[in-house]
Amino acid sequence: MRPATPLPRSVVSARRRRRHTCVLKGGLWLLFLASIGLRIGHYASPYRLDYVNDIEAHMIYIHYVRDHWAAPPVSDAFEFPQEPAYYWLAAPFYNPALDEAENQTGIARVGLVISLAGLGLLFGSLRYLSSWLARYGLLIFMGLTPAFVLRSDGVGTDCLAAFFGIFYFFCLQRLNRNPDKTGRFWWAVTGFMLELFTKLNGVVLVLSLPWLFWRSSRGGVFTKKTARRAGLAGALIVIWLGLFLHRAWVPEEKKFLLSKWAPFCAQVIDGDLFEYALHFDLPNLIAAGQTSIYGSKVPQYDAAVDKVRFSYPTWVFGNMLIGDWDYNVSPRLLGATRCVIIFGTIFPFGFILFTAVALLGRPITREAGFSPLNKTALALVVGMAGLSLYFTLTRPTVCCADYRLQAVTSAWAGWCFCRGLTVFPRGGALRMLAIVFLAGYTVSCLSLYYILHHTPNIPGTFW
Repeated sequence: MRPATPLPRSVVSARRRRRHTCVLKGGLWLLFLASIGLRIGHYASPYRLDYVNDIEAHMIYIHYVRDHWAAPPVSDAFEFPQEPAYYWLAAPFYNPALDEAENQTGIARVGLVISLAGLGLLFGSLRYLSSWLARYGLLIFMGLTPAFVLRSDGVGTDCLAAFFGIFYFFCLQRLNRNPDKTGRFWWAVTGFMLELFTKLNGVVLVLSLPWLFWRSSRGGVFTKKTARRAGLAGALIVIWLGLFLHRAWVPEEKKFLLSKWAPFCAQVIDGDLFEYALHFDLPNLIAAGQTSIYGSKVPQYDAAVDKVRFSYPTWVFGNMLIGDWDYNVSPRLLGATRCVIIFGTIFPFGFILFTAVALLGRPITREAGFSPLNKTALALVVGMAGLSLYFTLTRPTVCCADYRLQAVTSAWAGWCFCRGLTVFPRGGALRMLAIVFLAGYTVSCLSLYYILHHTPNIPGTFW
């Protein structure tokens, strides 16, 4: 019997690539389903309300809209200034016949659905990314990060702002792949406008409009078609601005009320603001294991916690990963948060690489530099961080630096973090180290959730 003829090397290689692709796709699906399960499990937990912010003020706003079907007047009684889109969406689910706790649970269900829809859009956008490492990193960051999961069913505008931020990210990735389709351009404009009616800091997305017009014209010269689009988009922005200023006008005081804040004594930032804005203190963040607003409940952690909350980069980084709750109620829980922080350092490291390649190109990597869309992503992330820092310095309270206020650009931040890691050559030691850190971050996040749900006496101790 004649021996079988060996398959050509190209055929064997193609089969291996297909199997490898199937395994990688299966891993993404597993992470996606795990992210969904974590959010649903958190919603079903008895201590879900321990992780909400300003729920009473938001519920008052929703109740008013439900009763009057109009945005409330400018008043200290309401969570103001807040754009009305979320409250119009949540108002139909408010039932005056139920007590407040039951209504809070019903409104939280709205936030959960919005969060799951945003996660689905993010998963759909992965197909437009060319790097498997970037796909995994972005899904791990957005799907498993504890702060995002614990706030996924919150009551307030942050969930909808994050959704439209992801929607805009999805639209721009699709437009970048096929700029000829007019529908994709107008979907992006729609996402931009809906973000403006959801969260005021959505104005930072204006930084992406030059790329949007440039790419929709395929990088060509400024044509009449592009001019018409720019004119219409500009008119929509002017209409939004007029409506916003109309709502913010206080006739009795003859001024615009653009923001409201209260300088709580335990949160006021004092000292050298320049040092506050630039000093990054990772050792104390790891030692504290948390970013608490009011300091630690355990005296030996107070010094470290104070150094964390009075350092903008340190507090924002920790707050982005684990929120602003107390975790030192359990040594196991504190150990898990420290692991999340340690392995989470891969994200700012990736952002540093991303920034270097975007600005310098070939001196850092063999690539000529990142595409204009990636540089636009960098502008959005830096612009949002600058806006947050400005707001914090002009209203020096720790709450103003809360990362949830940057929900508009969370997907773009995750993309910058993980795209930067792709500059390492495949099979190299540094690329393998990045993969190890992402794997360690995944395990740390899952361990944190397990401890939260299976350790007695932890639920109810936050806040």
